[in-house]
Amino acid sequence: MNERWKRMAMGAFFGHLILALYMVERVCINADEGWYLYAAGMVSQGLRLHQDLLFFQAPVMVFVYGGLLDFGPGMLLGARWISLLFVLLSVGLTALTAVRRGGPQASVIAVLLVGLHPLFVGAGVWAKPYALSVLLLAGGVFVWSGPQRPVRVAVGALLFGLAAGTRLTLLPVPLLAIWAADRRGWSALGATAGLVLAFRKIMGVPLPVLWAQLVEVHLPQGGEVLWLASERLALMMHLSLLLAGFLCVAVLSRLGRGRRSDPVGRLCVASVLCVGVLNLLPGALHVEHVIVLMPMLGILASDWSSQVPQRAWAWCTVAGCVAVGSLASLRYVQLDSAGSTLAQAAEVGKELRSEIPPGKKLLTLQLTLAVEAGRRVPSGFEMGRFGWSLGGLDREGVMAAMNEDVGAIALADGDFADDPLLRLAFRGVLQQQGRTRMVDSFGQFGEGLVLGLPNAPSVVLPEKP
Repeated sequence: MNERWKRMAMGAFFGHLILALYMVERVCINADEGWYLYAAGMVSQGLRLHQDLLFFQAPVMVFVYGGLLDFGPGMLLGARWISLLFVLLSVGLTALTAVRRGGPQASVIAVLLVGLHPLFVGAGVWAKPYALSVLLLAGGVFVWSGPQRPVRVAVGALLFGLAAGTRLTLLPVPLLAIWAADRRGWSALGATAGLVLAFRKIMGVPLPVLWAQLVEVHLPQGGEVLWLASERLALMMHLSLLLAGFLCVAVLSRLGRGRRSDPVGRLCVASVLCVGVLNLLPGALHVEHVIVLMPMLGILASDWSSQVPQRAWAWCTVAGCVAVGSLASLRYVQLDSAGSTLAQAAEVGKELRSEIPPGKKLLTLQLTLAVEAGRRVPSGFEMGRFGWSLGGLDREGVMAAMNEDVGAIALADGDFADDPLLRLAFRGVLQQQGRTRMVDSFGQFGEGLVLGLPNAPSVVLPEKP
């Protein structure tokens, strides 16, 4: 019987591998990937987050990817492959944790629910913090799933602290780890060390600056109370569909007999509840944010499913729940329907790199192009459209950037769309550049993109390594 479950678990993981390999270059490019990787490239060149560089997210992902990748051509694809590796490792660790707690049967459920979930894989392979977040959480839970020895407790809590440095909504996890652990002193030591390691690079930044860039921009920006309430109700409905498989497995398994009394069980239940509530607070809501909870949800579901009576009707119901949860998430998985948006960004970035001499800047809110071109953008443009809508970049700042010695311009249809005068000014600057070229259906939103290039093609000498 155990051999059969092991083969099923290996088959499910192989299916996860195939799905991830398919998704890594087929998932539509996300504009956020550009500013995450731009920040990674800039910190690797010595700039400081929140002081020299506008940045609205936690810092760990930036330093990890910035240390592993060179700023310039191929960075987007390289970052996706790193994310793919992190996703594979996180699913593997989740399966191993499930084996420890419930045997091979539990590992099958964990891989089916987590590794074959389209949204988890599709969002996980983006060059965004999700993959690193789930890897650190899965690693911490795996360490904790063994005997609660002091070093294990401390190391697991340290990983939870580092995870909080990838996404701020995970800040409750290291705090809950102190409460959930049998050895709370060691857990507190590890969690503190993890948080210090995660945030030490930004500890010298003034608190008002940190508040403005890490907290304030994510809070609701006003609006009608009923509209805000309806938006959150819609997200809760989406989450219910997304997690349908987990919830139904839990019902089938008679919750009263679960392992919620051990440290891992306590931590997983409390973290899912607290982090789930935190994800309802930001002004802009995105269902993919909850995939960071997948390792813990997978462990809980595998715990509970190991108690399901081994009857045909029970497992058919479990399979149905997995299918419902996966199918419900497909509407949030953005696959390229025509050409590859990733390859398109690389191609346009390569063209811009050949036109812009080193030292000159690219005037654009499309940070994926700046990353692939290996060229900096003017100050205030580092967060793309978020810098314009939320970051304090105003008309005066944009006009000042136009007067700098820029090497080229890349303007999408949606850039500065709420300021017709600024769009008119851009039209004049584009004419001054000399040559323009149109790119149809560019990027995440399929917009038109106009490139403003020098009068004559630049002769850019190869850069010294």
